[in-house]
Amino acid sequence: MLRTGETHMSQVQTQTQTQSKIFELKYPYYVRSSGRLGVVLRRRDGKPMVAFLDPARIKKVLVVATPWRPLEKFSLRSVVVVRSGFIYEERFSRDERLEELRRECPGAAIYPDHVVSTYIVYETSHDYYKPAELERVDGVVLREGGLELLIDKSRVVKPCSNHTWRVYLAELERWDDYCFDLPAAFSILKTNTHPVYGVMD
Repeated sequence: MLRTGETHMSQVQTQTQTQSKIFELKYPYYVRSSGRLGVVLRRRDGKPMVAFLDPARIKKVLVVATPWRPLEKFSLRSVVVVRSGFIYEERFSRDERLEELRRECPGAAIYPDHVVSTYIVYETSHDYYKPAELERVDGVVLREGGLELLIDKSRVVKPCSNHTWRVYLAELERWDDYCFDLPAAFSILKTNTHPVYGVMD
């Protein structure tokens, strides 16, 4: 249930009734391809799903602090801090860290046990998207807008062959020799870890 920004939630629900669907993005990235935007959606079962969206049918993008729980008792916890429009996410192990953040960031909105998630509201009735469709956004809306809230990776990800993609490896100052599906390409950019070369440092 949305604790703040209830108007955002009501708007999303209204759009859902008019064939607008809510999807969570696995990565806040897109690539331009033949007039469409290639993105990676997170299916309800957690698996990635590639979609090529018509920009004209993207109704809005939402950046949300969503509840998150560690998988194990001793796993790192996560906190989202919003201060002066800047969104910061951190993993921590000591409860004292929350008090430190409150002292370091007076006036900031702090959401313990939350992570930053990105959602897209898209107008479609195609069955292809059903595995990724969500009924609602669960969390606190931090930002709401359009494509400016996503990162265009078209300069560093280009088409390869057979629906695969090549990544520009900044550390090596050259394009990768290998081609991957779009989720793997975006993962390389986000984690700086290559499936063949390992950590790119």
